[in-house]
Amino acid sequence: MILFWMNSLDHSEDWFVVGQNSYLARYFYASTMGYDEINDEITALEVCEIPDFPDTEETFFADSNIIEHCGGELVFYDNADLLNVIDKDALRQLDGDSRIVKLNNKIFVEGNVVRSALYYLENK
Repeated sequence: MILFWMNSLDHSEDWFVVGQNSYLARYFYASTMGYDEINDEITALEVCEIPDFPDTEETFFADSNIIEHCGGELVFYDNADLLNVIDKDALRQLDGDSRIVKLNNKIFVEGNVVRSALYYLENK
């Protein structure tokens, strides 16, 4: 099985997916998150093969155990900067912490819907 980093045009839901190939990873990500593969420019970057992981036909989002098994390190960013524009309770309901992963000499930042929406509004 392969660990893929998934990106979309708006970057609001970027995260890791486990799958057999990039086509299945893109299809899973797009259909699960409500994206159109073409119009929303869904990409799947192959990060690594998952060591000692049984083959399965299932495609799914990676959890912290899989990421750490691949040698990744998770860091949580508290998004406190968003408190200037959104209420603390509302931010907590929206899963206020973003995950940042260091893996294979690269840094991957989880998509954040609130941050993406604010960026869109500021640059409209």
